[in-house]
Amino acid sequence: MNETENIVACSSGTGVNVAVSIIRVSGADYLKDLAPFFSTNLLQIQPRVATVSKVLLGTKIIDEVVLLWFPNPNSYNGEDILEVHCHGNVINVQRILDLLCSTAKMRLAKSGEFTERALINKKMNLSQVEGH
Repeated sequence: MNETENIVACSSGTGVNVAVSIIRVSGADYLKDLAPFFSTNLLQIQPRVATVSKVLLGTKIIDEVVLLWFPNPNSYNGEDILEVHCHGNVINVQRILDLLCSTAKMRLAKSGEFTERALINKKMNLSQVEGH
């Protein structure tokens, strides 16, 4: 694992349709790379304030979402985290994950990688990680 890579994952589970899914992006310096995919200026988003945005593929609207921004070090794992609360249809979630991973600076997270980074960044201790 390279903890300097930016990662993305659906934290609300995959493979099943739900009302709302939460996609989390973690790492550093990725907002400008993801900016073309959102109608909202990501560089001006306020921390911990829900912001409505559209997910874009060129001029096509993929979904209307709610964004939450948690800058480091005050996030779950100590890194910059962007949460994308989107419609939870499996196809929609996969489309957004694919879109976010289309930038060379983003990859899908491995299972447990967000929590592993929380341990590395001293946001959790080993007992907390094991209980997670």
